Amino acid sequence: MFDHYNSDKYPLQADPLLTWLHVLPSQQNPNQFLDRVTKALNVVRQIRQDEAEAQRQAKAEAEVQRQAKARFEATAKIKLIAILLEYAKRQGIGINDLPYLKGMSYKDLCLYIDREWTELKAYI
Repeated sequence: MFDHYNSDKYPLQADPLLTWLHVLPSQQNPNQFLDRVTKALNVVRQIRQDEAEAQRQAKAEAEVQRQAKARFEATAKIKLIAILLEYAKRQGIGINDLPYLKGMSYKDLCLYIDREWTELKAYI
């Protein structure tokens, strides 16, 4: 019999109760021994459940942070494009003379501004 609970962390582990059964005949009070082993196993199972829940929560928090970053970058990208287009227009540069800014990622847009429009670095 195998313990498949949280098998990715504890692959193919034999059921811990089976590992203690060979000790049972030598115990003076087998029921008390089994109670203690059962309590210990319950603690281990609870720890595993707590670890799994903590991992789920960490993944959920990471996803929330990823989504917040994506929203921030999308908003910042739109603002940077507007600033860049307005500045280019004041410099007499046509929109068609610029690369397709909306197709760039936020990071690429920042690099483009840093490289080609150093006077707009303060807006990055």
